[in-house]
Amino acid sequence: MMRETPAHRIYCRGGEAHEAWRGWRRRPWRRSVTLEEPDLELLLLRFLNELVYLRDAEELLLHPHRISVTQNAGARLEGELTGERIDPGRHALAADVKAATAHGLRVASTPEGWTAAATLDV
Repeated sequence: MMRETPAHRIYCRGGEAHEAWRGWRRRPWRRSVTLEEPDLELLLLRFLNELVYLRDAEELLLHPHRISVTQNAGARLEGELTGERIDPGRHALAADVKAATAHGLRVASTPEGWTAAATLDV
């Protein structure tokens, strides 16, 4: 039985945390994303590293627009990212995230809602 979990909010917030730049404006680039991992922690790690990869390889600053996270035998993320190509004249990158790491990685449901922790290497 598959169920959507409110954990999808964590992935949206993870993408927002990845926005370590100024000058964010409209979002003309759209990218579909589908990721699968054995659990929510590894899925968050993979999602954050996907954002880093797209920034480095394709020079795109992307933000989660629509995200759905489901759990069955594993964890699956489907969604759409929006953003724009890096423009050094408008985007002052405050930090250069190299990767998200598994150090301290956790995703948990609490009585107050979902929480997550990840370490970003800069």
